[in-house]
Amino acid sequence: MWIDVSVPLDSPHPSWPTSPGAQISCHQDFTMGHSQDSLLTMDVHCGTHVEALAHVRDGGAGLTSFAPDQLCGQVSVVDGRQMVEVPASVLSQVPISIDGILVKTDNSERALMRLTEFHEDFVGWSVEFAEAAAARPGLKFVGADYLSVQPYGGDSRVHAAVLEAGVAIVEGLDLSDVTPGRYEMLGLFLSMPTREAAPARVLLRPVTEGAPS
Repeated sequence: MWIDVSVPLDSPHPSWPTSPGAQISCHQDFTMGHSQDSLLTMDVHCGTHVEALAHVRDGGAGLTSFAPDQLCGQVSVVDGRQMVEVPASVLSQVPISIDGILVKTDNSERALMRLTEFHEDFVGWSVEFAEAAAARPGLKFVGADYLSVQPYGGDSRVHAAVLEAGVAIVEGLDLSDVTPGRYEMLGLFLSMPTREAAPARVLLRPVTEGAPS
């Protein structure tokens, strides 16, 4: 059974304070024609999204640096709850061979990605965690359960350490209904190769213990 950990853009969700957010309106309804058409205006960092190096480095590579299946593979959802900032020590929960790491924190316990209001006190990652995760051989992506991997007003090296290693960042995941453990992940992002970020749809399916990886 697949678990959708993406945030519906037409349901309540937070936006970064400087973002225009996602605005959805009716462009045409049945009183105007034979169909209903909606208009979506949004920042590409709204909701669940993937980021590339161009987000934090002038001249850095955009999404063209990632393969279409960059967000697909075996993923470890680690337990970062009851922590003010995610430390490198949580990586002890991650198996040796893994494609991605997602961190469940108190952001998901509080269901912050289901609220409209932005919360500055969300849990972010430490630089040490970002650097240690990025150094893992074969890692394709990491994921956070709020709108940024780094704490609000925190150290930008959290982003840079990961993205400079060629590892994709997925932000805005809703892990409220996910138990820490090993999963199969299916993630796809909009084809916007020249951009620094794009909206993404992400699904998780538990890996049965003893099943081939």
